Amino acid sequence: MQHLGNRIIGQKEVLRQLRAALTLAAAGVGDPDKPLCIMYFAGPTGVGKSETVVALAEAIHGNAESLCRVDCNKLVESHSIASLTGAPPGYVGLRKTLPC
Repeated sequence: MQHLGNRIIGQKEVLRQLRAALTLAAAGVGDPDKPLCIMYFAGPTGVGKSETVVALAEAIHGNAESLCRVDCNKLVESHSIASLTGAPPGYVGLRKTLPC
């Protein structure tokens, strides 16, 4: 967490809450088939959300690409939500029923 504190400036409360969540996740009291921790970072542009995620991934795994990041800006259109949730019921095979 010292690494995050040196890299993320002005977000001491967020880093404190992040440390608490990671401490609970590391305690091993959760289901081993589920992710250790799911976090939702929300706030205005420029406060360090993305940088915090990158720094956290590097601190835990040594690689910035090791955490799953969902950018909500990419989910503005209602149909793009399917990239997270999958196609709605009845959507599979829709192409087969439409005339070519």
